[in-house]
Amino acid sequence: MDVGAWLRKLGLDRYEAAFRENEIDESVLSSLTAEDLKDLGVGTVGHRRKLLDAIAGLRVDASTKAPLPDALPITGRTAKDTAERRHLTVMICDLVGSTALSARLDPEDMNAVLDAYHAACARIMLAYEGFIGEFRGDGILAYFGYPRAHEDETALALSHVAFLGLLGGDPGAAASYADETLACSMEHRLAGPEHESRFTQGALLAQGGNSQRGIELMRNAIAAAESSGAQNRRPMYLGHIATAHASLGQPEVGLDLLDEAVQTVEETGERFFEAELHRLRGKMFLALSREGEAEVELRRALTIAEQQEARWWELRAATTLAKHWHGESKYLEAYSLLHPVAGWFREGFDTTPLKGAKALLVGLGGLSGPQTKARRG
Repeated sequence: MDVGAWLRKLGLDRYEAAFRENEIDESVLSSLTAEDLKDLGVGTVGHRRKLLDAIAGLRVDASTKAPLPDALPITGRTAKDTAERRHLTVMICDLVGSTALSARLDPEDMNAVLDAYHAACARIMLAYEGFIGEFRGDGILAYFGYPRAHEDETALALSHVAFLGLLGGDPGAAASYADETLACSMEHRLAGPEHESRFTQGALLAQGGNSQRGIELMRNAIAAAESSGAQNRRPMYLGHIATAHASLGQPEVGLDLLDEAVQTVEETGERFFEAELHRLRGKMFLALSREGEAEVELRRALTIAEQQEARWWELRAATTLAKHWHGESKYLEAYSLLHPVAGWFREGFDTTPLKGAKALLVGLGGLSGPQTKARRG
């Protein structure tokens, strides 16, 4: 592989001399880290991000071409063949709905779906310096902290699980993991996970009714994170602060924050929370009795979630719109909207959003029947 040609293809030929002087060849290229790139003189975050994404692509190609062992040794060895004790984060993920999908698709088409899924997941895992242990069917096994350890991986894993609890309506789990993240971060002096855990704690306080204190903690966490250069998750952060202000009877303040969050999405391209931002805008318009604008936003949230195939956000948007239609006595429309969305899920029935959707459907089921008969009559 010609590393110079690879750089030129990326439009980063300005670094070709530095790569050549530091003897960066094909055997070294795929193991470069962000710190290595800084040492090579790649000064801007944009160029480092572009290079890291391209390097992750090289690793994915290598992973998909090279056969993987059926089993991996339980303990690794260092270059000096000496035992090493360390924390290891293990990630196992699979493709939800793959069984039903395989029944609908031809084997060749199913293999193509799995190949694309494996490549997409591997690209993200490798970008965070994970080690892909195994592809098996629709499952992926990956390790973080192997073969090279990073002191922040345990804190990052705990932080991400805390966020999943926060977003998934499991405040108990979110609080527990946020506390663990904070303890681990302070022990190892890890600023990023510490700020994330403090934000989660503030969001949980706001959800629990102490909105004013929650807002204070969330804003302090954002300020601390951004002072160190972190910009990711800002749309989600603003969405939670907006919700807290709305709970204090300040929907106008919330809408201003959501406008800023939507603008940030457009500027950064960070879209995982985009559908939820529009759902929240819809809820705040409803609080201000601006039903027309609310429905536009809720439909927009549904459209974005459907385009992203983001079922969780689709469920939340459909539930909010169905509740609104229930209040307007549009029982049949509400049931027809929510039933197929909630029916897609095969797990997570103990989460608050799914419980709420199911309860709403039970109520709508008894009310939509008479409307159907009336329309037929």
